[in-house]
Amino acid sequence: MEILSTFGINFKMLIASIINFAILLYLLNKIMYQPLLKVLEDRKAKIDESLANADTIEKKLKETETREKEMLHKARIESDSIIKKAEEMAVIRQKQILDSAAEQANKIIERGEAKIEQRRAELEKDLKQNTVSLVIETTRLILKDNMPKNIDEDYIKEALKAKTDNK
Repeated sequence: MEILSTFGINFKMLIASIINFAILLYLLNKIMYQPLLKVLEDRKAKIDESLANADTIEKKLKETETREKEMLHKARIESDSIIKKAEEMAVIRQKQILDSAAEQANKIIERGEAKIEQRRAELEKDLKQNTVSLVIETTRLILKDNMPKNIDEDYIKEALKAKTDNK
């Protein structure tokens, strides 16, 4: 102890300073250091969690982008298919319309031809009747009423009929 007093160190003060330092160290450890370590550990945990979440979010974003590209690709393929089917249906419908129009035109032509044939037959009949009447009248004028009326008409009708049958 004498050595300590030679250097000017008071033993009682040294022990009191050591006790004060130990108390201060204990209090600082409990009051400041432990809470500070806890805050730092909590922060580190939050940062680690945020990094993990960021990785998860990045993976999900990439998956979403991949799914979006796939869906767009499928939608393009489907829309192309729909357009192709619509074009095919339009061609089929166009053919049906043209066929229907051609069929209607043919029906109209057939009806027109039938009307023409009917009208021709009517005109032919009228012509024959007019011709017979004209021949009868001409023959009467030529023969000057020498033959009976019904013999005259029957004979002329048979002659005309034979003439038309030969054609």
